[in-house]
Amino acid sequence: MPLAVLRLEGETWTNWLRNPEIDWLLKAASTPYDSLQKLCFDYRLGALPDNHSTLEVVARTVVEVFANSQVQGTTATSAKTRCV
Repeated sequence: MPLAVLRLEGETWTNWLRNPEIDWLLKAASTPYDSLQKLCFDYRLGALPDNHSTLEVVARTVVEVFANSQVQGTTATSAKTRCV
């Protein structure tokens, strides 16, 4: 089943994210991390993109009603449905 995906790509993050302050904040946190990459893996965000910020929104289909379903008045008869 196809997914609807909105992907926004922004400014490169290497200039503002790779600095000693971020590194020390990650290492000094209550759960310390050696790198931003390890933090992303722990939160199951996957690998960091090459060098730019990315936001992806995925819209999954909640229900699909097939074309051979019928509606008569206020009654719907579904030939086949599949819930995700």
